[in-house]
Amino acid sequence: MTLYQYIIKARIHLFSTENGGKTNMIISGYRPNFLFAENINYDGSILFDKKEIQPGEKAYVSIRLFASQPIIVPDIHAAFVFREGAKVVGNGALYEKKTSHIQTGINCLICVTGCHCYYLWQKLPSF
Repeated sequence: MTLYQYIIKARIHLFSTENGGKTNMIISGYRPNFLFAENINYDGSILFDKKEIQPGEKAYVSIRLFASQPIIVPDIHAAFVFREGAKVVGNGALYEKKTSHIQTGINCLICVTGCHCYYLWQKLPSF
């Protein structure tokens, strides 16, 4: 099975608690859902070098989006929001993108529909 990884660089704003955002900080690897203008949700993770991003802060980050089939990555400067469930906790805009393919050598043990569980595969010991 092939998983497609889309790496985008973005400037994000984590909403403050007073503006309906999170009550605590995020760390690198945070996994919200991403919503772009075409109203399609993407799974992904936010990666950054800082120790944490506090509510109300802005930061430049890398975002990894994952899909089991090719998707159209939005254009540079495209705006997006990220959320936890239905709650929007921040927004951002793209400034760079690139695409790569990840070949997985094993089947997913959690589901069989081409999910994004490869994070678990990376943690498995090699035999």
